[in-house]
Amino acid sequence: MDSLDEVKDHIRFSICKIQRSLRLFHSKLQKAQGKFLHRITARRGWSLEPVYIIGTFSKLPWEDRIPMTYSLSKKDFFIELWLAPEVEFLLVKKDFKFLIDDFPKRLNKSGILVNYIPRLNTHHTEIYRPIKNSMPKCSAFRFKSGGCSIGKHPDFNEDAYFITPSVIGVADGVGGCLCDFGISSADFASELMSYCKEYAQNIDLNDLNISEKAFNARKLCKEIVSKAYSQVMSGGSTTYLLASIFGRKLHISNLGDSGLMIIRFTNNKGKILFQTSAKQHSFNTPFQLSRKFSAKQMKWEQDQKKAKNGISDHINDADDYMISVEIGDIVIMGSDGVWDNLYSEEILSEVERCYNTGEINPEEVANNIANLAKMKSIGGSSTPFGDEVKRKMGQEWNGGKKDDITVVLSLVLPGDDIN
Repeated sequence: MDSLDEVKDHIRFSICKIQRSLRLFHSKLQKAQGKFLHRITARRGWSLEPVYIIGTFSKLPWEDRIPMTYSLSKKDFFIELWLAPEVEFLLVKKDFKFLIDDFPKRLNKSGILVNYIPRLNTHHTEIYRPIKNSMPKCSAFRFKSGGCSIGKHPDFNEDAYFITPSVIGVADGVGGCLCDFGISSADFASELMSYCKEYAQNIDLNDLNISEKAFNARKLCKEIVSKAYSQVMSGGSTTYLLASIFGRKLHISNLGDSGLMIIRFTNNKGKILFQTSAKQHSFNTPFQLSRKFSAKQMKWEQDQKKAKNGISDHINDADDYMISVEIGDIVIMGSDGVWDNLYSEEILSEVERCYNTGEINPEEVANNIANLAKMKSIGGSSTPFGDEVKRKMGQEWNGGKKDDITVVLSLVLPGDDIN
């Protein structure tokens, strides 16, 4: 056993040494081309909408959107890029383009005001150098997950989810299809998650170099959903939320009103570090993927004509996030049945209670949260959904919203920890 541990330690040491050599080689190569490593940051602002950077440095200038990472410690979005002097760029949030004060500005050839990378002899620019931290030595993380799904009715549930060590996901079949056409979206949501799991389990990025791996990891969730969607045979509508862990980064793709929260504990006290926001066309009408009902699902020809006019958004409409995580972080993913009935503080309180009574069991805590949401959905106490009805519709609403409820809870662990 000792010899096996020594072999593992030797392999880890060798991998780290190779990675350091590759980073040094890459650094020298970039500097030889006149480039320097710059850290570009953007303040979070009033929301956590993802921020992208565009500019003349990409293969498709001013078209390629590169997502920026959200820093939980500094509460800002950032990206580190090797850029040459005179490179121009802008930051984008939704469809709004904006400038930052950390870099000089000028009018480009098209008469648009942009930021640009100055020459070092004309402007003082801080070259970013990563600082060593106190995190445990581990090049990759993984999930240890548990899930629970409770239908609005005892024998009927339009939610679906899947779990793998590196990717987790939730789909919430849109109940409006059942009301409008008499056809459930349960099969559509279930098939989508089943194919997502199949593709997620077959992912292999080991044959790519470091930069290609990072680039593919950013697109991974959307790539999985896109491949899964192309295989689904049943029709219907569903929202989706996927999260993948690669290295020390959590990549998130969210289309609709499901949500994800990250909790970190310090001295037995939990803190909400990050939470996604719902993506909706209007109140209670989320963005969603749709597919025309299959012949097997159809009963009446007029329903086929109606179904063509339903909402159908694109995978590229999803919000993307990239978050740095640490070992021990707790990731909670849920369909809107969770977030409509439970305040974030109530979820945090339940996780803290379980944390302080012993080791976190993901499946047990997921069950607790799902059942708590179910109780509030049929109770008369205040809920986020009731608050939204009053705020947006001007109507009084007592209690929660009866809905399917799905919770996936994941612990972030070292990639080589199999216990």
